[in-house]
Amino acid sequence: MAKVIVDAGPLIAFFLKTDEHHPWAVETFKTVRPPLFTTEPAVTEASYFLIAAGVSARRLLDWIANGDLTIPFQLSEHAAAVAGLMEKYGSRMDLADATLVRLSELFDDCRVLTVDRQDFSVYRRRGRQMIPLLTPPD
Repeated sequence: MAKVIVDAGPLIAFFLKTDEHHPWAVETFKTVRPPLFTTEPAVTEASYFLIAAGVSARRLLDWIANGDLTIPFQLSEHAAAVAGLMEKYGSRMDLADATLVRLSELFDDCRVLTVDRQDFSVYRRRGRQMIPLLTPPD
């Protein structure tokens, strides 16, 4: 079974009912099996946007506390690789995206759950490999 790596966008969409991708996120999270994987920068980004929209990040943090969403990534162990990705993609790639791409390099069989098809379809893991994605329909 492929591991699912979750970007901030689907987390925001799931917990924020006014998000345009909310219905897609709700249905998608019904079909993926925990544990799901992410990184602290992605959680930070999701928390920031939820709080800015007036929504508590508590339920998101509960997912982590319950083990449904896990963070198997220590930036200190991957800082050089993450920095290399950010240099390669320049202003297109932020820290959260770089950590998710790096996390995808650690799992052979994985898919990245994201609403950001435009950027993630450009990013490559291990130099030239396309990253398998789960994204909203066009």
